[in-house]
Amino acid sequence: MTVDSIERRGMGPDMFVLTRIAPPVASDAPPVSYAAHIDPARKAGLTVEELRASWSPSHSQ
Repeated sequence: MTVDSIERRGMGPDMFVLTRIAPPVASDAPPVSYAAHIDPARKAGLTVEELRASWSPSHSQ
């Protein structure tokens, strides 16, 4: 994830990180697949609770 890619998409860093997390969640990937997104998500200001909510089954339907 780069600053340039965030700016081109016209969304905040938090929303951009959540859209990057969506594919592993939707494909029921193993939890290790999410690990690469944790540090950028925290730097974008997302809380642990927000990350957990994005990984819950109710959000991937």
